[in-house]
Amino acid sequence: MPISENTGPSPAAVGPSATLVRLAEWRTRSRVCAVIDLVAAAAGAALLLLAAVDSLVSWPSDRVLLSHETLTGIAEPIVFPLWLWLIASLAPRAAVIILQYRTAGPSTPAPGGAGRSARLVADFWGPMFPDRRVRIGLGVAALLCLGVVVGGFAVGGSNGSARVRPGPTYQVSVPDLNHSDWTDVPREQYDRRQAEFVRADGLFTFFGLALAAGGLGLRRLHRRPPRQGRPAAARRPDRPFGQSH
Repeated sequence: MPISENTGPSPAAVGPSATLVRLAEWRTRSRVCAVIDLVAAAAGAALLLLAAVDSLVSWPSDRVLLSHETLTGIAEPIVFPLWLWLIASLAPRAAVIILQYRTAGPSTPAPGGAGRSARLVADFWGPMFPDRRVRIGLGVAALLCLGVVVGGFAVGGSNGSARVRPGPTYQVSVPDLNHSDWTDVPREQYDRRQAEFVRADGLFTFFGLALAAGGLGLRRLHRRPPRQGRPAAARRPDRPFGQSH
């Protein structure tokens, strides 16, 4: 069922439905949102690259480019706020598409079962990634992220923390050593543990990929407002909601 791009409130769209439609339409036209989407995409790509390279460098030896603490300190301010932004941005769009399916008229039969789910997914993601090459590229990137994570744990990855005290004194906190209490260790063991922590941080590649793909997909939905004087009814009704011209 094609979802009309004319998402102005219809007689049946009242209350929360009309509010969601207006919110989703504003979201696709806001220049501020477009800028934040680009920031999210760039930050996600940078996080993916840092986490992947840091993990790969540690595979042949127990050396890392960025320590676990540095990488985590970079990732946390990126992942949490921008992840919330991504969810808050996609939720109104998803709600509008679902509501339009539920309010489909009797002349437009709604698919059932797996067919209905497939159409919902297509109408949601299709306008964000209309180019098949982009979808293939995202799939390849996801496989590469999976390879970094699986390979990192195969080489040797674990969770924990490390720090350097004045002296210097090298300490680690891991579940399999003194019940996660801070423990003094030789420099060689400290380096080995840092490499293990960084390999576990390879999971950040998936968060980075999601932010990069989500930001670029949302940016793709932004379009110029209709020309002045152009009635809403004149818009193309056969395009899914949010698809650009």
